[in-house]
Amino acid sequence: MELFDRIYNDRELFSIVGGSCSENNMYVRLSECLFENNEINSRRVVILKPDSYYATHNKTLTDYGKPPPAVDCLVIVRCDDCVYYDLYIIELRDVYSGTSGIKYKEIAPKFETVLNRFFNEFDHVFSDIEFRQVK
Repeated sequence: MELFDRIYNDRELFSIVGGSCSENNMYVRLSECLFENNEINSRRVVILKPDSYYATHNKTLTDYGKPPPAVDCLVIVRCDDCVYYDLYIIELRDVYSGTSGIKYKEIAPKFETVLNRFFNEFDHVFSDIEFRQVK
């Protein structure tokens, strides 16, 4: 089964599919080629909201009774050749003072949660998918 079909058929993942990637007065603008009839082409792009998943699933609480920190969006793009996928892990920050307002110790755990926990929890969806490495 193809990756997007696995996502759409998984009840928990389908519940966090988003129509855009926006948070904290910021948003990601996608290329026009990823749209069809003014909507995201769901056969080319899937946007998942890991922070929403962890905020709404009590089974995922940390030892402190809080949801684990997670990034705002995972944007998965099916490449034109349908062999690879591009994966963008996105944390949006409303920072007007430049990058000096971004604190590594505040955002690193969000990426760690997605890489070390989210993908493991949904291993049945992502395990055999080949993502293209960008250097």
